[in-house]
Amino acid sequence: MSDMHHRELTYYLRGLGFRIHNALKGGHEESVYEQALAWSLARDKTPFLRQSQHRIDYKGKQVGEYYTDFMLADGKVLVECKAAPEITPQHKAQVLSYMAVTKAELGFIMNFGAPSLQTERLPNFLDRRKPLEWQTATPVDQLFPKLTNQVLKSLYTVHHELGPGFLSQVYRRATRIELANQRLNFIYLKELPLFYEGHQLTTVSSRLFLLEEKILLATFAATGMTHQYTDKMYWAMQVTNVPLGILANFYPSRLDVHFVRARQPPASGAPDG
Repeated sequence: MSDMHHRELTYYLRGLGFRIHNALKGGHEESVYEQALAWSLARDKTPFLRQSQHRIDYKGKQVGEYYTDFMLADGKVLVECKAAPEITPQHKAQVLSYMAVTKAELGFIMNFGAPSLQTERLPNFLDRRKPLEWQTATPVDQLFPKLTNQVLKSLYTVHHELGPGFLSQVYRRATRIELANQRLNFIYLKELPLFYEGHQLTTVSSRLFLLEEKILLATFAATGMTHQYTDKMYWAMQVTNVPLGILANFYPSRLDVHFVRARQPPASGAPDG
């Protein structure tokens, strides 16, 4: 079993981690601990690769690249360094995503941000992962329920296949592939014009999917869904005259989806408030 096979190596890595943490303590950037670990491995003449490049594919097409912190044991062990208060389920989910890309047998998290070193061993059991069993998840009062459900199925499929931990453009490219696989009619809006009192000031980056001139879809990977995402979606919906927006955040271990309804203009003679 791969988890048992690499126990001696991870025991050795844990020892290096404790020495590094005892000397440097917490509070530094991840890169500091990565440098210390790289120096320790080189000193011990332990073969490793740092920031090795790996191709990210979705449905047979390249959607991005991923660079590992460390690869050891001829690529069989992936090591991820963190400088966080604790190892979270999000960190574990990310490492599982990275193992799917690298085909590593074992993922090993080393967290230097806690009061003492924290480690986590994650065997690669991704070949046992069940396929996504999709059921209609559209709220009954939602606009365009059939189309919305197709969009949600595409989004959840992408998140299930790739997992969290990658850059926004990876999920946008994969979503584009999945929307096409679902035979949905869409246009990719890379930019939109920005007007002020009828005057076009400039064009701004939008990176939105316009589906059947009914739904605007934003896909991204961010640590939190702030009001700025909603505000920009309202603006884009006004520019494109679309009544429904969907915000899909691929950063969490579970896909985070928010619906945005177009603001209705006040009735004639009614106050703006």
